[in-house]
Amino acid sequence: MKAAGIAAKYIREQFSSPIDHAIVSGSGLKIFEDKETVFSIPYSQIPHFPLPTVEGHEGRLDIYSIGEKNIALFKGRVHYYEGYSPWDITFSIRLMYYLGIKDITLTNAAGSVVREIEPGDIVILNDYINFAQINPLIGHNINFGERFTPMNEPFAPKLLSHAVKTLKNLNMVYKTGIYVFLTGPAYESRAEVAMVQKFGGSLVGMSTVPEIILAKRLGLNILGISICTNFGTGISDKTLHHEEVIEIGEKVKKNLNKFFETLFSNDTI
Repeated sequence: MKAAGIAAKYIREQFSSPIDHAIVSGSGLKIFEDKETVFSIPYSQIPHFPLPTVEGHEGRLDIYSIGEKNIALFKGRVHYYEGYSPWDITFSIRLMYYLGIKDITLTNAAGSVVREIEPGDIVILNDYINFAQINPLIGHNINFGERFTPMNEPFAPKLLSHAVKTLKNLNMVYKTGIYVFLTGPAYESRAEVAMVQKFGGSLVGMSTVPEIILAKRLGLNILGISICTNFGTGISDKTLHHEEVIEIGEKVKKNLNKFFETLFSNDTI
């Protein structure tokens, strides 16, 4: 994990205050867009940081002061389908670990395979299925904890509880579900959506799960949030386009920002 350690040292030389929580923003999700940063740096200036190539992933690390907390926002991520390795796509997680960040929120834009979850819904993840079987721990025997990482509880109960309580206090509609990771970049076929339904999945997406696996191995506390951007093929006959993802991100940003600002203003998280 030498490269991530070098990157963390570079950031700490410019921003030495403790960071209380980190968020990775998914495709088109405009979190804290109107808030002033206390520190900002493009990924291109951070040593060894892999650079996103997909629209809706800005490629910048911003730090905000919310309440009495410093919140790091990783604006965009890289994906396996971009040609990056499982180790590359989890670089931000290793960087968080070296920066001493213990609590993280992983967000993504995802397609629904169930009628109960509709475009625009905020979905709190309670489990995942790694259908792609892309795993950053393969070949990397990290000198931390057990070689075989238990995943019976991938998301931190405390963070889940605070997220749900915050949404309820704000009278925001939310759903819960299971995220299924497929590689992309092609959208799922009708048969694949039917298969995911039979497996018990709620949402399909092209990211996040490798990050969950490595974060869990490193002892980080994880909150997972999907924003539903569309129905999967077969649930809707509409042809899918990436522009939909960007449009929904714009529509939900007000509620998403209100949620996060309230969440981090709470002294108990």
